[in-house]
Amino acid sequence: MVIVSDKQKEATSLIVEQLVQSGIKLVASLPDDWVADLIHTIHKDDRFKYVPVNREESAVGLCCGAYFGGIPSMALMGASGLMTIVYAITKINYTYHIPLFIFTTLRGVIGDPRAHHISNGLYLTKLMDSISLP
Repeated sequence: MVIVSDKQKEATSLIVEQLVQSGIKLVASLPDDWVADLIHTIHKDDRFKYVPVNREESAVGLCCGAYFGGIPSMALMGASGLMTIVYAITKINYTYHIPLFIFTTLRGVIGDPRAHHISNGLYLTKLMDSISLP
């Protein structure tokens, strides 16, 4: 069981309302403890269709298909997941000019309580810059 602070609950609520205002209808994601409350909240909210996936590339594929079906979508993942989908983004999204909204965590930065995420902090933003991913 993940204990969620009042600050986390407030942040989750604000994010969900912004997603609704942005018109997001479908959210695809893998479990991630840093966004577990957000995933749970989206999953139980009838304003969204939540699709759990087994790989981050599947979230990319689902969101691309949703785009062609006229369904605004979002791929929700941890920083490690974002680092694994570079090929999918550059091959599918960049080649065919398919917009993709990705919501991810930023791990490995100063103050991250889990040292095993340091590599994400060292390389994530550089990786995003290298493929011109805003």
